Amino acid sequence: MIRRLPLAAIVLLLAGCGADDPAAPSSLDRELHEALVVAGVTPLDPLPAQPAALVTLGRSLMFDRILSGNRDISCASCHHPLTGTSDNLSLSIGTGGAGAGAARALGAATQFVPRNSPELFNRGYPSFRSLFWDGRVANRDDGGFDTPAGDQLPAGLSGPLAAQAMFPVMTRLEMRGAPGENELADLDDADHTGVWAGLMARLLAIPEYVALFQAAYPGTPVEALGFQHAANALAAFQTEAFTSLGSPFDRYLRGEDAALTEAEKRGAALFFGDGRCGACHLGPHLTNGQFHNIGTPQLGPGFDAEAPEDHGRSRVTRPGAEPGGPARGLSPEPHRPRHDRSRELRPRQRTQRAAGGRLR
Repeated sequence: MIRRLPLAAIVLLLAGCGADDPAAPSSLDRELHEALVVAGVTPLDPLPAQPAALVTLGRSLMFDRILSGNRDISCASCHHPLTGTSDNLSLSIGTGGAGAGAARALGAATQFVPRNSPELFNRGYPSFRSLFWDGRVANRDDGGFDTPAGDQLPAGLSGPLAAQAMFPVMTRLEMRGAPGENELADLDDADHTGVWAGLMARLLAIPEYVALFQAAYPGTPVEALGFQHAANALAAFQTEAFTSLGSPFDRYLRGEDAALTEAEKRGAALFFGDGRCGACHLGPHLTNGQFHNIGTPQLGPGFDAEAPEDHGRSRVTRPGAEPGGPARGLSPEPHRPRHDRSRELRPRQRTQRAAGGRLR
């Protein structure tokens, strides 16, 4: 004889099964997953592996001071792996300083770089279409780049990250130095081609670098190598070394609910929910890829001829500005395309000139 259970008993049994199932998502997980879907936050797909020989060349260049005019600073001095590929300083310290990362200090006649050094994580993804704090290096829809070099920019760059690598070596306070200090600094600020050629002459005078370039570009004669080949190698190394897909949040996005603590989940639910942070911090990279002036006052000495002001994004977008911004001796550090809070600052927003704040 078959006994029929009351409907209420069946409901209780099913509820009990769900409560005992360790794989069943909690109400907090369900809430958070729904919020992530609305914000378009999805796991990042791995990037293709970079050519090993290109990465090896890029690694050597990243840590070599030969790329600076006075041979006293490397890319890694301000983008150090031990300080999260930045330097943990409010304003960076370029040529003439000493040390690396957070331990870097001013020299006797050194000035602070007007802006800080953001980190380099995941910049190899093609969705990062503009770099530098003011977006002065940008990928155009036709595949070309808007940069301060204009027509001097050589062909053959692999992407925005490589295009960006062409410019810190042009910056006097960052890497090139002052006139009279070295052969690169004696060139005019607008002579990008001359500075890049001078750097390649340095590199190719070293037999070990010739071998590294030949391994990375086996079909390219040595005499045809340009600084764009070095820039591509730097981009390949940064992509290979600094692509991050294994954080607890990455694992949570891939379905590992236990990767985040309950407190972290509550914070994320607030971030993407009532806190409305996800209105701008959305998508796979947690950014809408736009520039925003959110009213934070400028901190720092000001930028180039605008000092003591820093006009930020308006240097690129203001009427009459050249694509990529003016080709001046000061170019900012690369940036995540998220918030440039100095955009079109009003005169009343002038603040202290001394280094002491982070322009984020």
